[in-house]
Amino acid sequence: MSRVGVCLLVWLLFMAAAGVQTALAQDRVTIRGGAAGRIIVTGTIVDYVGKKITISVGGSARSYPVSEVVQIETPQPAQQIRGFKLLNDGDFDGAQRELDAALKAESRLWAKREILSQLVQCSLRRRDFVTAATRFKSLCDSDPTTRHFKLIPLIWTPERLPDAALQEARLWLEGSSDLLKLVGVSLLLDDPKSARPVELVLKDLLTHTDDRLRSMAKAQQWRKLIPTINELQLEQLRLFVERQPEDLRAGPSFLLGRAYLVRSDFELAATAFLWLPLVDHSDHYLAARACLDAADALASSGRKAESVSLLQELKQRFADTPFGGEAEDRLREGK
Repeated sequence: MSRVGVCLLVWLLFMAAAGVQTALAQDRVTIRGGAAGRIIVTGTIVDYVGKKITISVGGSARSYPVSEVVQIETPQPAQQIRGFKLLNDGDFDGAQRELDAALKAESRLWAKREILSQLVQCSLRRRDFVTAATRFKSLCDSDPTTRHFKLIPLIWTPERLPDAALQEARLWLEGSSDLLKLVGVSLLLDDPKSARPVELVLKDLLTHTDDRLRSMAKAQQWRKLIPTINELQLEQLRLFVERQPEDLRAGPSFLLGRAYLVRSDFELAATAFLWLPLVDHSDHYLAARACLDAADALASSGRKAESVSLLQELKQRFADTPFGGEAEDRLREGK
């Protein structure tokens, strides 16, 4: 997670823990810089997009690079505070109700985007890819440079999906949104009935002008190659992952871990898998899966104690996923 994301997360958690809604008359943004190392700008946030934040101070607009933002303090709808807490508590249905209400209550466009990002997370935790994708598209339509692109609802390992989701994905392949086409490719990559249209759409996406879309399309192409990957391809995949920006490395790192498993490089597999639970767990479900796979890889490499320790962490930290329950079963059985 980026420094900005961490700061925003800390702020949201603080407000949720307090159980009250902030009554700040103005927004407060802490910027890196100045003699003291930080500058506090008090005013009204006019916009907050992928690369810059704009604040109105005394009627004059000032813009700062997002990379310089240390902390943001801003009023939030009470529903957002409750929804964020429910999301972290694992009550995804309740979180979605509250966040939907917060989205309606919030009038600031930039703040609506923050709520949308939380709704995408909520849908991902529920494995509702259709809703996650439509929410994510709204987020990107509002800000094509969004800082939340890592939430793009892609699948990185075979997963059983409802027929309704597969049907919607087929429609996306024929639609006009390249973003939804990419999500559709991801959902249908293992569907034999959709092999030809997926191949054609993926081929187009591999030359897309948007770096992030093109990169994630390439990652999905790698996903198909994992079961038969050879040594040369493995090195190419490793270099591909290293070139990804940190906020887009989670899915590709998971693929790299699977590729190392195919080649029986268990320690390197564990290292790749651990990127997700340790560095970027924005996809909570995938991070849990990666944690379990890392534990298995460590066990296969003979590092039993570290494997058990990881299973214990998985049991506690990802208890709301099937992998948390699987870790608990393994620990009980002494595996």
